[in-house]
Amino acid sequence: MAPQPPPQQYENELDDPIYARRETFKEKFYRRNMENPLVIPTVGVCLFSLYLMMRASFRGDARTFQNAQRLRVGAQGVAIVMASATVVLEQTKKQRRLEELQAAATNAPSQPESTKQ
Repeated sequence: MAPQPPPQQYENELDDPIYARRETFKEKFYRRNMENPLVIPTVGVCLFSLYLMMRASFRGDARTFQNAQRLRVGAQGVAIVMASATVVLEQTKKQRRLEELQAAATNAPSQPESTKQ
């Protein structure tokens, strides 16, 4: 029989397809909030500003309506910038990790030190 190749080593056991499973809503919500900590508060500010806009609209207060619109646009801008920055940072982190793994693979000795003569 031909020798079997060694099993592939995974950095995280959740990356291994044997152990992979779908995230629950709670786990995904927690992970996403750790990756993008300011997105949820900015969404809350957007909802609050929409409430202010509706209240000002019913009262006929044009100045409050305009200020609430500005608040909403600013909060949405912050949320988009934070989400985009997180994507860029995650890609940079993955690229560095890949480069480190490739560098370690090229610098690794072909034989362990104990078996060399």
